Amino acid sequence: MFKLKKIISLVILLALCVTILPLNALAYNPFIYVIMKNGEVRQLYLDVQFTDIDQGLLVYGTPQDVYDYDAEPAQSYDSATGEWRYYGFTESGFPFSNKNYPNDIADSVDRMVRDYVEKPWNNPSIGCPRNTWKPSEYQWNDVKTQLEELGYPPHMTDYSAVDMYWSIQFWPTSSGVLEGSIREWHWYDGYPCYETHQVQFPEDIGLNARLIVEPPTATVAVGETTDYKAYLDYAGDGRDQFDPEVTTDCVWSTADTNIGTIDRSRGRALGKNVGQTGVTAKYTKDGYDLSGSAVLIVTAVVGPITPPGGTGANDLIATNLEILDSNGNPVSGSVEVNKKYKVRATFSSTFKTSGYAKVRFYIKREAGWMDIRETENVFIEAESTFQRTWDWNGTTEEVVIMSSIDRRWAGSAWEDEKFNGTEEEITYENNVCQRGATGTETIKEPPSTENYGYPLYYHPVKYIEEPIIEQQPVIGWKKAIYIKDDTEYIVKVRLVIPE
Repeated sequence: MFKLKKIISLVILLALCVTILPLNALAYNPFIYVIMKNGEVRQLYLDVQFTDIDQGLLVYGTPQDVYDYDAEPAQSYDSATGEWRYYGFTESGFPFSNKNYPNDIADSVDRMVRDYVEKPWNNPSIGCPRNTWKPSEYQWNDVKTQLEELGYPPHMTDYSAVDMYWSIQFWPTSSGVLEGSIREWHWYDGYPCYETHQVQFPEDIGLNARLIVEPPTATVAVGETTDYKAYLDYAGDGRDQFDPEVTTDCVWSTADTNIGTIDRSRGRALGKNVGQTGVTAKYTKDGYDLSGSAVLIVTAVVGPITPPGGTGANDLIATNLEILDSNGNPVSGSVEVNKKYKVRATFSSTFKTSGYAKVRFYIKREAGWMDIRETENVFIEAESTFQRTWDWNGTTEEVVIMSSIDRRWAGSAWEDEKFNGTEEEITYENNVCQRGATGTETIKEPPSTENYGYPLYYHPVKYIEEPIIEQQPVIGWKKAIYIKDDTEYIVKVRLVIPE
């Protein structure tokens, strides 16, 4: 039975000396203390036989020392291969596994159906130290391919298996490649067995990782939205199929919020005013601190927000659109969710005759679909200007507010209508007016306290003993029947002379 040991460690790190001098030139070796199964605290020095400074293998003690340690599986020597199960001990005081030792497996147990041990480092019957290093997903991809070829099931090859099943041992080489071994544990006939695989992890490309934002430049009209995406380029050599999308793991921002804003967690940008601004995504998960950038260009809408009044005869124009607060004052910037506002639209006509036209109030939602709020059939005087006002409640979204005259959204495109039902306009490009509106979250007020008092009554239980009186006429004498029970009652007989 393997028991995790409390290791009294006094590690003297002589990395510079070890790098420069051969081991036999050291005055003394670095050492650790390990508690053996009999309670002995043994001082173990860096072992010359199995330590390889070039490969970063630091082995303390000897294979014989592990015999005295409570390891599971126990130390053993394979005479066929000439390999020890454990070289000695790691710096942390755990048995140092030999990747060349034959695996403790039964050949008949298919890897696809093994009973794998979850988090073997938490199982006291298994001699498995907790991992001190985790490869990146990019580095794991090479290992994943090897495991798939060996016939491991998907849940053992997925990146999440690193935290669930695999014990990882590694050491850096002079070339920068991480060599090492990975080990899985499984139950066989009631005993814990393991299989070890020698692997190579690609160079620690985390140092070269960068964040890629796509598209690098996006162009939208005022009130329109566009989506940016972010990808984690592990190797820093351009995006490929191994680089994951991390759009929702980033914090997004724009340099000039008057030009455009962006959803902080989704990368969706909204054009607010004509101009150009920078877009930044910041990624700080898994130890990274990366930023990526792009450009947002905002152009004028086809139907200008404030178009000139009149383009010639026979024209209806949506000239202006405003958001007003409850006092009738224009609102600029953001609006508060559920707060009541007014939307005031201004229209004009250059027709020399009066007639009817349809005016509408639309909300274009952040998801892109159109929500029609109001439709009115209004009578318009010849060559006149008029206004319509509608109620609207603020929202948490970034929306586009639109007003139109004789132009209807037909689901995928605008559909033109005729003035007074019969007359065509010279242009319909100015029949829609729009503006953006940025919503805010509900302002959460601190909870208020109130005291409530309610009268409560408690009636104590009170037992009252009352005598049982039975009267019978008696001539001479009479025997009274008395049944004795365990209750302590006092029985009394009283002679009453009838009147």
